[in-house]
Amino acid sequence: MVQESTSAPRRDPAGSKSRSKPVQKPPRAGRTSEAVRDQPLVITRISSASVLRASLVFYFLAFLVAVVAMVILWQFFGASGYETKLNHLLDSLLGSATYHVIGFQVLVIFAGLGIVWVILSSIVTVIAVRIFSAVASLLGGITIYVRTREVSGR
Repeated sequence: MVQESTSAPRRDPAGSKSRSKPVQKPPRAGRTSEAVRDQPLVITRISSASVLRASLVFYFLAFLVAVVAMVILWQFFGASGYETKLNHLLDSLLGSATYHVIGFQVLVIFAGLGIVWVILSSIVTVIAVRIFSAVASLLGGITIYVRTREVSGR
């Protein structure tokens, strides 16, 4: 939830006055004049539900990119003969010629771990937002400046 600050102009950490004074632009011929003003807004709370939705979409899309990249790399891996070399290495390490790496199995394992990663990352993001909201409510939030234009009549 974003709330507007109605208090007096604040000073930034450098000690200069807030940038909330209007900046007048010279009027253009035949057009209205505009005053540009930086309005301070204070963020004191972020909705956990909206962050959950956004993080699920973001992490799922990152997961899809990783799956596509893994499939492409696995194709190069198999075409260059490294899949056979990997199977020979596993045969010598395990002492058994019955286990072989199959690309589809690798994809299924990667997909399962990816879904777990999407869920855990989204949960961690929501926890971080809850912590931010708790700290921001104690400290008064974060001030951001939004540029607005006030248009005066002709």
